[in-house]
Amino acid sequence: TDATAAPADGDSLMVLCPTPPLDDNADDALVDAWIAKARTAVYERLNKSAGADIESHVIHERVIDPREWRDGLGLRRGSVFGLAHGLDQLALFRPSRQSSRVDGLSFVGASTRPGNGVPLVLTSARLLCDELSGELGIKD
Repeated sequence: TDATAAPADGDSLMVLCPTPPLDDNADDALVDAWIAKARTAVYERLNKSAGADIESHVIHERVIDPREWRDGLGLRRGSVFGLAHGLDQLALFRPSRQSSRVDGLSFVGASTRPGNGVPLVLTSARLLCDELSGELGIKD
């Protein structure tokens, strides 16, 4: 664990609440309402699980919402996981790494196969490198 994440007599907790991609003209009030609703639900669940008021013990809280992903990291619509994350967008149902429209154009990342999350994005990059190496006759 990271000793700098909390005081010596405290703990740290990270909670991930998936959100849908933002509309292109997303209203800040709507996003703020999502955050408030998610925050309330998280604390209600924590309180129920712990049998105690957790929120009163929190000394620091940081919320990263889709606007920060969009504005700070350039992720279209603030979508950290790429395409929608429904059953029709999992694994093999995601778009191919090869463009069907532009010859020689390849893609890598959360919106392509095999999917999102750091391990899968890195796997996507490795697979694409292997494919391109084979096409170009490059050996390890």
